[in-house]
Amino acid sequence: MGFKLGRHWITRDATPEQHSQISQFENGEQWVALRSDPAREFTRAVDPKKGDFLGIGDLPPAAFVAGFIDGAKSVSP
Repeated sequence: MGFKLGRHWITRDATPEQHSQISQFENGEQWVALRSDPAREFTRAVDPKKGDFLGIGDLPPAAFVAGFIDGAKSVSP
């Protein structure tokens, strides 16, 4: 689910700056493994104005964030 939503977000909602930021991440599994709170750290990296994961009002599990990152990275700029 995270992979599909990541692809959708990057193609429909992400800004060019967010796309650039995501392209610099390791793959999703590696990225979340290096973070103590992957959902919050992802939000801080790509949308610092938000306090929760992409403004959804919740913080998803690390596996979802990893899939989301991989989905977003699967789309070329």
